Amino acid sequence: MIEALSSSYHALAGATLNALNAQGGWILLLPFFATFVGASLQRATGFGFGFIAGAGTLTVFNPIVAVTYTSIANMLLSGVSTWQLRADVNRQVSRRLIAWMALGVILGLLLIGIALRWWLQALALAVTVWAVFEGIRAIQSRRAQRGRGLKDSRETIQATWSNTSVPGILSGFLGTCLGIPGPPIIGYLMKLGLGPYAIRATLLAVFAFNSLSRLILFPVLFSMPTFDVTVMVIIILMTGAGTLLGAYLGRVLPKDWFAYINIGALSGSGMILAYALLTHFI
Repeated sequence: MIEALSSSYHALAGATLNALNAQGGWILLLPFFATFVGASLQRATGFGFGFIAGAGTLTVFNPIVAVTYTSIANMLLSGVSTWQLRADVNRQVSRRLIAWMALGVILGLLLIGIALRWWLQALALAVTVWAVFEGIRAIQSRRAQRGRGLKDSRETIQATWSNTSVPGILSGFLGTCLGIPGPPIIGYLMKLGLGPYAIRATLLAVFAFNSLSRLILFPVLFSMPTFDVTVMVIIILMTGAGTLLGAYLGRVLPKDWFAYINIGALSGSGMILAYALLTHFI
């Protein structure tokens, strides 16, 4: 019995190594590690998987394959995490943002083939800078409240259909065209004054919808190349491992660290966008 199990294990390990070597060998460590780190950050703070894991997969695979890998993994990460954190999801904000995101997704699909990439990058950079600005303002406001001996407010402004329209549409549009749905939503949720748990859970709910829309629409609209099942399984396993680490970090991270990490991730994304935009004109 033990010999049979050992033989099966070695056969499976050999087949896995052969499949990985056929896909590029050691270079696959980059997307695997990026997926692990991205899943950890997103589960802990609600943001980061598309930015980190997307960058890792795009360096190895062609864009459609990379989007397929990250969308499947992100759907599992965001879907499972949203269910676990469902008590913290701001349902009113989520419903309105997702409704507007659907319109943004449609606009993105209409323009994805004709919109100039540098124009999209400039738009994403502007939104990212705005999100960083709103995050810093939220931190300053929270510090001012504490200085006056006041408790952190749940919301500083009320979410309405009108003020959710711009961030929702921009998120759906940029998520479809560039795979960057986060900055418009993060800046808006920080502007609302939501606490870390509500921001994290609401972001995950919105990202689950964004990933699901890509998984449904992209295979219908684009010629989808075949992708390796072994690589997909390992990416999912790394996503799961990162999710477990992120769940632990989410419990131990101080509230202020949550905001600092999100602002740091947004700033890093903005610098990459600025560099890509600059190289286009040089």
